[in-house]
Amino acid sequence: LPQVHQMDLTLEQDLGWNTALGVSYLSSMGRQLPGFLDRNIDTSAPATVNFSVVGGGPLNTSTYSSLLYKTKLNSSYSKVTDIFSGVNSNYQALVLQVTHRMSHHIQFYAGYTWSHALDYNQNQSTFSDANDQYDPRSIRYDYGNSIYDVPNRFVTDAIINFPGQHRGVLHYVLDGFTMSPLFQMQNGLPYSALTSGTPSGGLYGSINGSGGTTTIGGRGIPGIGRNTYRLPNTYVADLRVSKNFGFDALDEHFNLELLAEMFNVANHQNITQQNTTAYTISGTTMTYNPVFGANQNANSNYSYTPRQMQLGVRLKF
Repeated sequence: LPQVHQMDLTLEQDLGWNTALGVSYLSSMGRQLPGFLDRNIDTSAPATVNFSVVGGGPLNTSTYSSLLYKTKLNSSYSKVTDIFSGVNSNYQALVLQVTHRMSHHIQFYAGYTWSHALDYNQNQSTFSDANDQYDPRSIRYDYGNSIYDVPNRFVTDAIINFPGQHRGVLHYVLDGFTMSPLFQMQNGLPYSALTSGTPSGGLYGSINGSGGTTTIGGRGIPGIGRNTYRLPNTYVADLRVSKNFGFDALDEHFNLELLAEMFNVANHQNITQQNTTAYTISGTTMTYNPVFGANQNANSNYSYTPRQMQLGVRLKF
């Protein structure tokens, strides 16, 4: 069964004025996570393929060599998938935070997280895959940045009340406002330079014919490692403004709240997908894809959306 080992250590210092400084160390280590490997590949004597690189690109060379898997152990079967418990992950983080409890009509929080997440190609598969390993000989070539790696993240939020001291009509117009801003920024998620196509003589797709991950290179193999590229940084600013009206009627106290909420106030374009195909393989030729790294999607998931606004009315009694 998969395991998760977690630990944390937090130190806090009271700074006065209802404000505290916190420093935290966080660690989360996954062990015996599931992986998928094709055991029907003959790994005893892999061949070598020498590619001609056309169009330049990140390889920055005219030739590129890779191992090539050409034969099966049992020709009566296609892929024979072993679901093994051999994928490990490692997350380490340092968190700095300043917290101010509500006083003088203001409350705020600011936090910065530095972290690094590494793993042996942890996957998100709901069901088993045929083969997720770069090289069927060893999982060590898959070690690299996790798909969840976000080195830097900053979050700040506040609640600001404007109770006011007015009377009469001015009290209903100018008092009772509450403003709640929220700002988040972080590094973009990582991705790998991938290939499409099958090399001459290879069993399946991928640069070495194993049908595993189509990343160019791996740890310990010259080339471009896993998750060495990143999406652009993301920025999101949200804002909530509300106005409260209190009044008495029929021996009951009523509170009417008018509120407006805006998400992604600046309508910032947060890139959520880029083209990850760096080269197309045909025979022994690798042709660079000139749109590699081009933006393909933005503000297109639950976390990042175009600017949105909603208005509401709430009656409390």
